[in-house]
Amino acid sequence: IDDTFYVAGVGAVVGGTMLRGGFALRDHLVIGPDSLGGFAPVQVRSIHNKRVAVSRVSAGQSVTVALKKLKRSQVRKGMVLVKQ
Repeated sequence: IDDTFYVAGVGAVVGGTMLRGGFALRDHLVIGPDSLGGFAPVQVRSIHNKRVAVSRVSAGQSVTVALKKLKRSQVRKGMVLVKQ
């Protein structure tokens, strides 16, 4: 995760580059590590690639992802999103 921000009506949004693998809308992922080394479950609310809404992303793409069940205060640069 390279950037984090809050969008009114959407919630917590994270941005970065997909290094490998991929995911789609409504996929269940985990985000972390937090300050204690743990990972928290999240669900993908929406995905954007170069400001265009997409349903799926894969390695090499620059993306922003809105996440359900997450507050911006729970996210920081350097964290990762991974499949469960």
